[in-house]
Amino acid sequence: MSSHRNTDRLKLSILGLPSSIACDIETIKTLQVLTYFCQECVKNWHRYCQEELSISCSPTFSLYDTLGDAVQSRTWQLAGLPVDVFSVDNAIIVAHSRRFPLMIDPHGQANKWIMNMEKEDGLLVTKQTDPSFVQTVETALQKGLPLLIEGIGEDIDPILDPVLLRQTFRQQGVDHVRLGEHLVEFHTNFRLYLTTRLRNPHYLPQVTVKVVLVNFLITQLGLENQLLGLVVAHERPQLEERKNRLLVESARNRRALQQTQEKILEVLSTAGQNLLEDEKAIDIMSSSRVLSQEISAKEEVVLQTEKEIDEARDAYKPVAVHASVLFFCVSDMASIDPMYQYSLGWFITLYLQSIRSSATSENVRSRICLLNSHLTRSIFLSVSRSLFEKDKILFTFMLCVRLQQAQGLVCDDVWRFLLTGGKGLLDSPGPPPTPWLTDRAWALLIQAGRCASLSGIHEHLASNVSPWEVVYESPSPHEITFPEPYHELGGLERLAVLRCIRPDKVTLAIQDLIGKQLGEEYLSPPQFSISSSYDDSTCRTPLIFILSPGTDPVGALQKFAEEKQIPDEALHIISLGQGQGSVAESTIEQGAESGWWVVLQNCHLAETWMVTLDILCNNILSADSTHPSFRLWLTSYPSPAFPMSLLQDSKYLQIGFSN
Repeated sequence: MSSHRNTDRLKLSILGLPSSIACDIETIKTLQVLTYFCQECVKNWHRYCQEELSISCSPTFSLYDTLGDAVQSRTWQLAGLPVDVFSVDNAIIVAHSRRFPLMIDPHGQANKWIMNMEKEDGLLVTKQTDPSFVQTVETALQKGLPLLIEGIGEDIDPILDPVLLRQTFRQQGVDHVRLGEHLVEFHTNFRLYLTTRLRNPHYLPQVTVKVVLVNFLITQLGLENQLLGLVVAHERPQLEERKNRLLVESARNRRALQQTQEKILEVLSTAGQNLLEDEKAIDIMSSSRVLSQEISAKEEVVLQTEKEIDEARDAYKPVAVHASVLFFCVSDMASIDPMYQYSLGWFITLYLQSIRSSATSENVRSRICLLNSHLTRSIFLSVSRSLFEKDKILFTFMLCVRLQQAQGLVCDDVWRFLLTGGKGLLDSPGPPPTPWLTDRAWALLIQAGRCASLSGIHEHLASNVSPWEVVYESPSPHEITFPEPYHELGGLERLAVLRCIRPDKVTLAIQDLIGKQLGEEYLSPPQFSISSSYDDSTCRTPLIFILSPGTDPVGALQKFAEEKQIPDEALHIISLGQGQGSVAESTIEQGAESGWWVVLQNCHLAETWMVTLDILCNNILSADSTHPSFRLWLTSYPSPAFPMSLLQDSKYLQIGFSN
């Protein structure tokens, strides 16, 4: 409930709606304090080890420097692990932890990495909702195969407790573990990975003590590297192919160099006291030394070539940076409404489509501008289509601000003031200098005057009341020129001033800002269109209507079915409720075979059946036997029980249907 209240405060504050409630950013401040506290703890412990205990320590602590392995890290990255330090540290924790890892993985990065890394070892993949879940776990335990359990919610099946706690016992010389009512052999090579797609899960202590919880949320650096590789692969395919070959060659060289060094150390440790008289050991060490020098020389050439390629690839880095800013802006929409879920797979698909369909140019700078503008427009159109009307202006404004922040055009203190709406005002700001200025407006203005770019604005108003009164009484203060020296004030600074003296015009000022920064076309979100959404869909793509009160898309859908010449017997509409789950399940199965259109209304009324729907969509829609004409239409009010995979997975499409 607290997060919803904070979201409402944010929207009310930014859009200037009549409310005295200001935005609460205490959560952000708390995270900053915790980060600072952790850093200070590490510094204090480092100082204590050196000064009090006289223990030799490295200048700074790094998990990679302590437990990392350059060869292993490169192997992980070739398997799909993002290249940023945060992700590498996560992988080190997963590899060295004594407990099995539970990875928070809303963007599927950990899933991709685990699948590629363990593919050659016979990885088994399952979900707790799969009918064969227990049998899959038994097989992995007995044969010592790696096991990945996807889609973990906030509870873990109790049947896994003995496995997670490693409650093994020996019977007839073999380790066993109890799995439900059965005793299963526990192979020493067994490895278990758990992933959840929840963005911010709340696990109880009895869950966290059984696993090692690892946050695999993608970082901006990791995403930028992935997006850069995709755009270079399209624009300069030979360059990207050469880069990938060099990565593989570098990993191979480093592995061979490590094996050679280990071989030398083995000879030294096993040789007798008279090492110089051991001709075999001398021959091995000599050949290993020569091999080591050859490998080192090759690695130097590879690194130099890789550096030259990276310099050429960096020409397209602005595209990757721009795209990553857009993704995190879109991803944050989940804080506004639980139905606003957008996966990284969906974004990358749209990113690649934009690269292929945007205008071309021989000039790299012109091409980058074309790519950025086309992608921004594509994201705006696609996301706006799935938003409620009340949230569209908020999304466009956030898009505008995030892009300005990436260019360094936003003052953090002004942005913070605009969001908080004057949180932490002075207790006694003093009486306003003029009757038309309320006590709260004067207190807000004093707070705004503390910002560097608005320094002293309250003092200027107090000594120049008449010119500011013209602004206050104007029917369009968002368009009028402010008194000097603030006559050139624009952007968020202008919004901050209006937030103080004319909050009723903040929304109009935001629209003006969007028009100037992004263009007038961003002030007109696309109208709802079943036709365009249908054209983007396939038989494997459920279409989801996110409803608002008083709306019903079924009539429009029936009319569209007539336009597409779908016969009445091929259009099946089921209103979910008590006892309708089995009917819907059989209808979906038959429809997937026959090519029907199946419409499930009011999914929010069948919360307990949503798990079954999730399983159906994963099994039936991904099957090769699904009829190309089959379409699954779902309608639902915003509901936290709606399966996240249906909303977030790249093969799904969201359609906002609201007044």
